[in-house]
Amino acid sequence: MSNASHEIKTPLAVLSTNNDVMEMIGYKNEWTESNRNQIKRLNMLIEQMLLLARFDEGKNTIELTKVNLTDLIKNEINELSTLIKENDKTILLELPDNLVETTDEASMRQLTTILLENAVKYHVGSEPIIIKWQPAKRELWFENECDPMTEEERKQLFERFYRRDTARNREQGGSGMGLSIAAAVAKAAGLKLTTELINPSCIAFKIGFNGHNKDSWQIKERLFKK
Repeated sequence: MSNASHEIKTPLAVLSTNNDVMEMIGYKNEWTESNRNQIKRLNMLIEQMLLLARFDEGKNTIELTKVNLTDLIKNEINELSTLIKENDKTILLELPDNLVETTDEASMRQLTTILLENAVKYHVGSEPIIIKWQPAKRELWFENECDPMTEEERKQLFERFYRRDTARNREQGGSGMGLSIAAAVAKAAGLKLTTELINPSCIAFKIGFNGHNKDSWQIKERLFKK
């Protein structure tokens, strides 16, 4: 896969350079802008496919340490604050003050980023996006309102290149690889990533842990309130 990606990236780099030259000599227009966006999209897709290939081949490194998930989630929300504000979304946290778990920190950061970005991009309605800890189930939930979804559609969400045929999905673009990567990251880290339709217009992505502490959740705060 790495050899194939190199063969693809080389002509893409040439196309990108040619496009830049066209713009520099006065031919910048909607077509060169479209070319730039498509080249960027293809490069992102190649990187995503390489990442999945590494997971498939077991070439990922997992380091288990005690991680404060409450702090990690807040940090990732801050990192995505521009996206959250641009989409006029509100995040509601229902977490312990210090939810500390033994897990791979890099994997949890990647999972949190993917699931939060997904929630922000495909959230509908006025209710906040909720990130909450379910102590009885030992699960971390990312819950958001969505366009009406069937159980059959829900079951396909982690399939590679799967994208629901809705106006919102067409507007957002994307490669249909993000949730596939999330599933691969979770599996490699020994976590269980599942989905559940709370109702046809509300979905929860759930990260299941083993051996969590038993702190009761105490935080309930709104971040980036409209």
